[in-house]
Amino acid sequence: MAQFQIALQHLLLPAVVAFLLLGSILALVLGFGLVTRAKWINRLSGRANRWVSTQQAVKGLDQAYNIEQAFRQHRRLLGAAFLVPASISLAMLFTRFDVAVLAQAFPRRFPAFLGELAATFLKWLLLTGNLLAAAVGAALLLFPVALVKLEAPMNKWYATRTYSADPDVMYLPLDKWTDGHPRLAGLIVIVLSSVAIMGLGTIMLQRG
Repeated sequence: MAQFQIALQHLLLPAVVAFLLLGSILALVLGFGLVTRAKWINRLSGRANRWVSTQQAVKGLDQAYNIEQAFRQHRRLLGAAFLVPASISLAMLFTRFDVAVLAQAFPRRFPAFLGELAATFLKWLLLTGNLLAAAVGAALLLFPVALVKLEAPMNKWYATRTYSADPDVMYLPLDKWTDGHPRLAGLIVIVLSSVAIMGLGTIMLQRG
């Protein structure tokens, strides 16, 4: 823990301060540009201002692909792939999984009961998961029609585009206000970036 704190203080914190200081200096230059060369800054901003739609980026991931036919054609193979490993895991869990031995693997600084509690939780989690996998495998082999009827009410497709339409709309009120009041916007940026530069510079000098 002490080594992590030392690394945080001597490596990560100076890098963050330097990054913020560089950003503040660039903002100061931008502020002066808005005050003295507003038209040039607006043209530059117009060329660099590009909107990237997340819906277009994840369009391929947001499409439904029907793989049920492939599952039905190879149900015996899939059923065996579920049932056999799950059965082996269950046998190992019942015969070889020792909660007391696993609890000793936890660091000694943790109370003993927490280690036993975590080991017991892990055992029951694995048992539950393997029992479910074995049940699905057995259903694929012995009761495929019943399994299809069981999963039909739960087999729904939810497209993220339905819920992410509003965040994906571009809003430019700040850009429009800056275009209409470039000098005022530049003065605000100059003041804020100057305060940030002085504060960050003081931090770097104190650390140096």
